[in-house]
Amino acid sequence: LSLTVLPSVYDWLTACIAIERTVNVIKGVHFDKKLSIKYAKLIIIVVYLAVILSSLHEPFHQQLVDDPNIVNRKWFVLEFNSAMLEKYDLYINIIHLVVPFLINCVSTLIFISSTIRRKSMSAAPTTPTSDILKKQLLLYKQFIVSPLILISLELPRLTFSFSFSCIQYKWQTYLYLTGYFISFVPLIIPFFTFILPSPLYKTEFISIIKCYSRSFMMSKPCASDEATSDDLSFRFREILIKILDHLSQAECEKLSFLLGDDVERRIRDDRTTGGTLKVFQQLFDRGKISEEDFTYLIKAFDAIKCRKAAKSLRDHQRLIVEQQYFSSQSENATISSLISTSPTGNTAATTTSNEKTASTFSTTLLKNLTGDWEDDKSN
Repeated sequence: LSLTVLPSVYDWLTACIAIERTVNVIKGVHFDKKLSIKYAKLIIIVVYLAVILSSLHEPFHQQLVDDPNIVNRKWFVLEFNSAMLEKYDLYINIIHLVVPFLINCVSTLIFISSTIRRKSMSAAPTTPTSDILKKQLLLYKQFIVSPLILISLELPRLTFSFSFSCIQYKWQTYLYLTGYFISFVPLIIPFFTFILPSPLYKTEFISIIKCYSRSFMMSKPCASDEATSDDLSFRFREILIKILDHLSQAECEKLSFLLGDDVERRIRDDRTTGGTLKVFQQLFDRGKISEEDFTYLIKAFDAIKCRKAAKSLRDHQRLIVEQQYFSSQSENATISSLISTSPTGNTAATTTSNEKTASTFSTTLLKNLTGDWEDDKSN
């Protein structure tokens, strides 16, 4: 039953997609995508049920018969008790094949005519309609080619099923099996029937492949002392997502070094844009990247063998920590001078607070410097 149902379901769902595409063009900006998704879920269920119910009679009329030409070979054949049921099976097979094809053709014609009408309204008055028609046909040729491919691949199965009521010769067996296999080709190769003929789908497919390759490159094993390789890989992706939220389109393009194996070449500073590393440093200075995330980012660069980039970011981090330390020292000196001129009531508490602040900055500086020196030695 599945061999009968699945090709018909595929044809009907393809016809439903053509109808939705045409409605989208006709309504334009008024097209409700959420409502379309809601209806699509319902239509999928209805299509499956309708096709299954229309083909439900076949399992009850299949008979197991012996092959008269070959010993110990049996065949499943359809034997109908009434002529009415035989005609019903004939009409159902024709409907499942012809009606989706007609829906595809009519929807495509309406789609192209609506598109041509809109383009002619927005085009210059001197532009002939024939030129617009040629451009639209070239642009949407996949909508015309795909139904023709589907109908041409499924016609042999329908023709052979009505031509050979009984297989008497060996060549009929191979011919019938070949036609039946050809009818299932659209289920196997939708990539060649829908994606490759469409420039839009083809471009989207290439972008998806690039996206997955980028994820693959970003998920390479990373070496770390504080975290496992899987944890650090996940953190690297998480940090990049955080960074991209704060980048402009021009800055995002600077992060293209993550693709491919030529990281060393692409990571070098660009004189016209300021360089990719400058972007991370500026975001760190503005507080868009936390110190913890910046440290993980440095380790991630080490993991993907970008030693120069990691060293540059590590030096910048050390410089920022030193600046914060000396800035806090100057602030402490200023506060101390103010305390010396203020009443002595709060002197002890304020002095204790200043000592804790200075101690905290000193500890942070020593930890960063010690950690960086140990990383440099290990590298």
